[in-house]
Amino acid sequence: MPRVILILSVLLFSSTLSAQDLRIAMEASYNIFTNSLKAKDATKFKSAVSNASYMKMKNAMTSSKSAFPETFFESTEDYTLNFTTLQFLKAIENGATGNLIYYDNTEENVILLKFTKEAGAWKFSELESYGTQEIANRMKKKDLSFLDEKKFKPNGIIAIVPQEIKSVDYIAMIDIAGEYKVSISLNGIEQESTNGGSKSGLLIGGVKKGKNTIVIKLTPLEGVKGSGLSISVRSFIQENPKEVFLLKSATPSTTITKEFVAP
Repeated sequence: MPRVILILSVLLFSSTLSAQDLRIAMEASYNIFTNSLKAKDATKFKSAVSNASYMKMKNAMTSSKSAFPETFFESTEDYTLNFTTLQFLKAIENGATGNLIYYDNTEENVILLKFTKEAGAWKFSELESYGTQEIANRMKKKDLSFLDEKKFKPNGIIAIVPQEIKSVDYIAMIDIAGEYKVSISLNGIEQESTNGGSKSGLLIGGVKKGKNTIVIKLTPLEGVKGSGLSISVRSFIQENPKEVFLLKSATPSTTITKEFVAP
């Protein structure tokens, strides 16, 4: 065998082994995570997830005035995966971030598991799923070109650990509608950004009794014309939802700072 062909064969074989090793390491990490959930083992659970994801989960539970991790252990069905029933698509690594990608033929959706490498070990970070008719049609044709989309690739950036939220005055929900990338912080606490469309969700950090400051930053989406913006905050005061903030604008500024008061 010519020397060049031999070298290329060795490199190709090594790359395959590397991808397989990556898959094995990440699947083992995910199994440690799910086993900690089943055992309701708080110590193993904390060591199985990335630092940023752990604090993100904790802050969400605190913001809903739920015990952590006890309440989280009660709703773990979404995280319980059986790899033997899924179709493996790809294992990707980019610096200290990595993704495992599978296809669920029963539900016809792509399952994306995200990981972060900390102290030399892979830790589970996040689970996302994508189910569209276009993806289902491509899978039937064995066309995996959609995996080249940015959302399926690890970005190589280690997430910053958010500040810990120790208590909230009022549980609150936020509703966002607008064809922009919308980034919001309330009282200095960053919320998860949205990329167009409508979204309702838990307000991390809740609403403070008294004065609150909200900062809204808008970024135009490529190829999309903004069509107004609507943002509302509903606070649960004495267990009843009350709208404490409302913004509606047909032509919003790129940065908006407002104050509102919760009784």
